Amino acid sequence: MQDAVQRHARTRAFAEAEDVISAVLSDPGVQAARNRVEAAETELGMELCARRQPFQDRYDHAVAEGDTARLAGRCAGKHGQRRPADRVGGKRT
Repeated sequence: MQDAVQRHARTRAFAEAEDVISAVLSDPGVQAARNRVEAAETELGMELCARRQPFQDRYDHAVAEGDTARLAGRCAGKHGQRRPADRVGGKRT
C-alpha cells in the first residue's frame, strides 16, 4: 500500500511540475526571450562558421591529399608559437 501511495505522489508531483513548466514556457515574455536568444545564436553561428571555413578548407585539402605532415603540424597561430622553454614553473611566461 505504501508503494502505491509513493507512486501516486510521485506521479502527481511530476504532473504538477509539467504544468508549471508549460505555464512558464508559454509566457509571452519567455517566448520573446527565447526568440531573441535563437536569433543571436543563429547570427553568431554564421559568423563563427565564416571564420572557421578557411581552417576547414585546409583540413579537407590535407585529408584529400593524404598530407599527414600538414595534419600533424603545429598551428601557426599563437598556440603553435609556445615552446617548453617559454614556461617557468609550469606556467606560461
